[in-house]
Amino acid sequence: VDNTVDSNGSAIIVGTTRTLVRGNLLRGGFARGLVDPDAVDPRGGVGVIVSPGYGVDLCHIEANSITGYTTGVLCQSRARDLRICDNNLQAMDSMAIAHDFRPHVFGSESVTVTGNVIQGVGGQSSSRQSAFGIALFGCRQLTVADNTLERVGELRFDADPAPSSFRVHAIFLEVCQSADLRNNRILDTG
Repeated sequence: VDNTVDSNGSAIIVGTTRTLVRGNLLRGGFARGLVDPDAVDPRGGVGVIVSPGYGVDLCHIEANSITGYTTGVLCQSRARDLRICDNNLQAMDSMAIAHDFRPHVFGSESVTVTGNVIQGVGGQSSSRQSAFGIALFGCRQLTVADNTLERVGELRFDADPAPSSFRVHAIFLEVCQSADLRNNRILDTG
């Protein structure tokens, strides 16, 4: 709770049965220099990883500021109650919020993604194949509500053209038993 982490790799990795990740300032992949000390240059890593292990009972990722990673929040484990709420995610290279698509992760009971502000996904790298704001797979009960997504899939003005197979998804849901998708605001996507 309430940490500041500047990293070139992943910032926080959790895998316990009751976890709260709240109020952190996570800044990844910074090429800090004399010209622009706040310039963002994603070079890999994930802001918050929910790690595989014995399975996660309760995991709440709330009110964090996450900037400059390949992925902002990545769940790699089944969870009984996963909440990703009220976070500010900016300048992600590939995905802002994702629940892993591999079969051993399928079956999370309740996943709630609400009140997040996601800005600038996919705009930092010209070699990527896709950009996702929110990508959730294999969840039993899913709520995605009241999120703001801006500039998902944008290209930098000096980047090479996107490959023809480039895919952009502001919100992508797959293999979910029950999904409540409402009141999300999507601007300048694609």
